[in-house]
Amino acid sequence: MFTLKNLLWALLGVSVLFFVAINILSTNIKEPAKFMEFLPDAPLIPLQHDRIIAIGDLHGDYRAFLDILDFTDWRDGDTLIQLGDLLDKGDEAKNLLDYFVKNHNRRVKLLLGNHEELNLVQNFKYATDKDTQAFGGLSKRKELFMERDHYGSFLINRNLAEKIGDIVFVHGGISEEILTKFGSIEEINRASRDNPPDRNVLWSKGGPMWFGKYAREQEKWICDELKFVLKKLDAKFMVMGHFEYKEITMRCSGKAIFIDTGISKAVNGIKSAIEILQVDGNTMSIKAIYEDSEEIIFENKLD
Repeated sequence: MFTLKNLLWALLGVSVLFFVAINILSTNIKEPAKFMEFLPDAPLIPLQHDRIIAIGDLHGDYRAFLDILDFTDWRDGDTLIQLGDLLDKGDEAKNLLDYFVKNHNRRVKLLLGNHEELNLVQNFKYATDKDTQAFGGLSKRKELFMERDHYGSFLINRNLAEKIGDIVFVHGGISEEILTKFGSIEEINRASRDNPPDRNVLWSKGGPMWFGKYAREQEKWICDELKFVLKKLDAKFMVMGHFEYKEITMRCSGKAIFIDTGISKAVNGIKSAIEILQVDGNTMSIKAIYEDSEEIIFENKLD
């Protein structure tokens, strides 16, 4: 027979079980991490990169970036690669960085440029006051760009260079000296992330983020070196930013392609990108695209 005494014992039993369950759950709840931990870019597994949109230095102009995505008709399934220097000079660098933090994947790539490096080493002299305030002020910006904090962790795990099909993408350029020392793009990227002594070499003026020889010197002094580097990397083209031209520019018989046109309104305000079409890793065409015009700058005419 069910009595009041039995009911009380049953309620006591339920209370004990509830108390035990709460204690078990509480012991498995971890404190929230101070920052979001970002994994390194995975080694490239061959993908069918049919259409690639490459964008040069953006320097804090988020609106220009969105305009470029619009007039290049960038869409899901395309590969988007930005060659670095999205930070500094303009007022909207945080918006740009947040976009890549949120959307970065195997088809949306951000490479490191020298202005990302400057921020990682706590050099903010090219940042505008408005942009720094968007990060929460100077002291907060310094904290966020520390290697183990939010933006610092994200950036330190980005690559210095990528090879997609027969094209190498890099902010400044890869010299014969750097390639001879490190041997491959994979090793360059690994050393930049994981080995501070090697990082000192790779982040120097002769490293991939700062190297400007292919853009600045006479072709008779640079094209043999570029040819050597491309051959060692089994590539046909090197696409670079860093050095500013007023239009998409090719050097060394089209093997060196420079896509920094000063996109930001804080620089030249010339919005541009290149579209690359590939079949099985072989580049079929390269098109320079501007806000109101476009031009085929390379076409592989098959017999």
